[in-house]
Amino acid sequence: MAGENERIQHQSKVISRIHQHIATDFHPALKNVAVAAMALNKTQEANHKAFYDYLMSLNHLAASAKSAEPEAQEVTEELKVIIRKFKKIGDETSKIIGEFKEIAERVHNNAESEKENHRKTLKNYMKEQSQIHKEVEKRRRTNKDLQAFYSERHAEAIKQQLLRYKYFTEKHSKLLKRFVDSWKEIAKEFPDAPAATDAVDNESQKPESRHTEAVSPPQSEKPGSRIIVPNQYSVREEIPKPIDVDIVPDNRPRDLISPASQPDDTIGRFFKEYSDDEIPTFEKNKSERSSPQLPYSNLVNNTLENYPPRSSLQQIYLPPTPPPIQSKPVQPLQPLSREEPIQPLPRPRQKLSEAPAEDSLLIAVNTKYVPAFNERYSGLNHIEQPPVAPVPQHQVVTPPPAPPRKEKPAFTAADYGSILICTMPYTAKTEKQITLAAGEAAQLIRSGERGWVLLRSLSEQSRIGWFPAKFVRHGTEAEQLENQH
Repeated sequence: MAGENERIQHQSKVISRIHQHIATDFHPALKNVAVAAMALNKTQEANHKAFYDYLMSLNHLAASAKSAEPEAQEVTEELKVIIRKFKKIGDETSKIIGEFKEIAERVHNNAESEKENHRKTLKNYMKEQSQIHKEVEKRRRTNKDLQAFYSERHAEAIKQQLLRYKYFTEKHSKLLKRFVDSWKEIAKEFPDAPAATDAVDNESQKPESRHTEAVSPPQSEKPGSRIIVPNQYSVREEIPKPIDVDIVPDNRPRDLISPASQPDDTIGRFFKEYSDDEIPTFEKNKSERSSPQLPYSNLVNNTLENYPPRSSLQQIYLPPTPPPIQSKPVQPLQPLSREEPIQPLPRPRQKLSEAPAEDSLLIAVNTKYVPAFNERYSGLNHIEQPPVAPVPQHQVVTPPPAPPRKEKPAFTAADYGSILICTMPYTAKTEKQITLAAGEAAQLIRSGERGWVLLRSLSEQSRIGWFPAKFVRHGTEAEQLENQH
């Protein structure tokens, strides 16, 4: 009996430890992996697109050699072959990027849902654990049922923890295998290097070969050997001329590299063997651009070897001398006098209260118009002039005042019967108003037009009255369910 209880306690501790590990250690690490995977996938897709854009522009460059000389066309054919091999590398890399994209998107989509699923699983486990303990205490179930429950949950928790890490191990193992297969496909493009096709198998079967190369360097690296130095580039000469150079042996002690620390340089040796047959063009052009080295011993005497002395009678070209510039004396500046503009004197203002002067030429007289009377036309003086209608004055017509705009009600008829929550306490000032405290719930009966709503309080003493609409808000779903009767 004691052994069964100890076993149950041990299994319970293991289950709790596994759930705590998943929540505190696994989930944060999973979120970081999801973010980093999406960033890496985005970068890889951008780099892959830029790689294909570069190959396309390089292909256009090779196509522009159709109208070039035969020597340039011959070199361009080699460039086209290299472009096709690079495209093969890009195609194989695209397959790897596609598989990695599937992993990244699946991990990113399941990062949040996995946390919620684990929370539900843990909640169900705690609920079942409490229920079975109560049933055992009430003698409805036996200790054997309790032991079977913990054994089952213990195995299930270990399995869930294992599957989470097994997923990443299997996916990345397949991705690594795909990467190795892609390199094998790329190596088939180089038939001159048969050792590169089975590089992975040979390196795994012969680990002692790397130790031999680390202890004893190749024959070409020993002292006194011939070093190949690229000479001036020529289209017809593809192999540089060897030059004998004496190398001073280095007698310093060297540390031997163990096979375990020696890196796998299979791909590097393969490209070295491939590049020994023909030197890249950019290295040959680099030798042409390099400036000639001058002996520093002759710089002191200002002499150069292998250059004939120049004749003293030899004419030296000198640029024509421009005519001298004649300067003229500068005349002193004459000070300029600025005269102020002459303005007329202001006319004296006459006050209205003062009488005009007697010697004024013009005197304004305010008299009515009286037509002149002439005796010759006395017969016409009896004709009365028709009355002249007065000119109508412009009347300013003011538009009638606009009717007051009706305020839009805060709540519509569809909200009638819903639960509202008071956000600001308000005390009723009339009998028709209602008093509510902050956080108190009420039911909407009607919405007015001047910012008031008719509410029914949900307290023990149900009251009905008007309340300011700006001091209430819609209740949440939980508050609606809580206050429904």
